Amino acid sequence: SSLDHIHREVVAERLVAAAKQRQVIVFTHDLEFLILLREASSQSQKQKAGNKASQQLYAISVSKIRNKAGICEAGICGESPFKALSVKDRVDWMKKTLENSTENLKKGDTEAWDKCYKLIYHELRETWEAAVEQVVSPVIKRLDRKVNTPGLFKLAKITIDDANKMRDEFRICNEQMHEPPPASNPTTPEPEELKERIDKLNHWYEDLKSRQKNK
Repeated sequence: SSLDHIHREVVAERLVAAAKQRQVIVFTHDLEFLILLREASSQSQKQKAGNKASQQLYAISVSKIRNKAGICEAGICGESPFKALSVKDRVDWMKKTLENSTENLKKGDTEAWDKCYKLIYHELRETWEAAVEQVVSPVIKRLDRKVNTPGLFKLAKITIDDANKMRDEFRICNEQMHEPPPASNPTTPEPEELKERIDKLNHWYEDLKSRQKNK
């Protein structure tokens, strides 16, 4: 698929409607379109199952590895590429990856741990961006054509404290991702510290989304 922003959303909704009658297979390079398909699928399932959404859409990645093309594999967390995952699924992936890498650290594989914690901090930074996007999405979404004014009250639930907590955690992610000067002799973060960072993100997001549900 290759769709402009005007038709992307309505095509996603139409494909989900068609999938009620038959299997629909979509090949796309457009992550935004994949996200719209998931949102339309989730909405369809909520209407069908009394607000109990079930996973109707299954995604795999087709990639090229070295000189081999057409490699089909489930994405991170068993479905989509990381950037297309929900905040909850990203958190689950980071926790699972951290758990696996902690075992490597216990075995003395510090090199593997160095690579892992930098990867997780990179994904943690991107997940903070996704979380911020989600809490403002009741009013405006990336690539959307409209401003949803009925959701404006939900932005009032975002406090100065919420903003400060987010910026503090985002700053820590940036610091861990950048190469420090050798003279500073930085210490390598422990798994417990990284788990705390992930938990803070999850609590910030879940707490704010919960507050936004109530007027």
